Amino acid sequence: MKVTEDNVVRLLARLIGRRFAARCEAKKSLAWLSPALPLPPGSALARIRQELIGSAAVAKRPIIVAARFGPPLSLLFEFDDATHFNRWRARALELYPVEAPLSFSVRACMELCHDARARRVSSAKLRQQAFRDALVDLLPPAHGLNPTLRIARAELVDSPRQELRESELEKRLVKLLDERVAFRANTTFLHMLRHPSAKPWVPTVIAPRGNTKACL
Repeated sequence: MKVTEDNVVRLLARLIGRRFAARCEAKKSLAWLSPALPLPPGSALARIRQELIGSAAVAKRPIIVAARFGPPLSLLFEFDDATHFNRWRARALELYPVEAPLSFSVRACMELCHDARARRVSSAKLRQQAFRDALVDLLPPAHGLNPTLRIARAELVDSPRQELRESELEKRLVKLLDERVAFRANTTFLHMLRHPSAKPWVPTVIAPRGNTKACL
């Protein structure tokens, strides 16, 4: 089985549905999750947009995420292939507020960004992608959702072209969910909106402390 976004979402829908009875909506868009919406001056996201995109135009359509899982998880899911890891993604992460609750390994993400090979993708496209990822990471908690769950393809395979049996892919997904969603304990993110316990490491911080809406 190829380790693609569609296959991962399908398996997650089955696993999470079985454990939490949470409904999965694939390819979900939300009106408030748009690169074109105004951002408060001085906020972390405004600084990220200025540094990555500057005065260039941004897409006006709402972002489409890989999936949204309903209560009791209430979170967005993103599957990150190699195109999500580059110098611009790393720079955006450095600008995240220190108190931002995240449900992925920032350290692992930074390492993948630094190890990324040069690709034949325009710098403008990579900058837009990095800003999009920042919006998907930082906006959901301000709209009543738990932090976005991210799983990178590189976390599921041992080599770039590896394919897995469905049972093996499911086993690896369960392991990641055990770590990030307290899967076996049947709890949901350990109240991460108030305590960012799943954030194992933070980069050098650049944003105001104690203001969970500073990213808006």
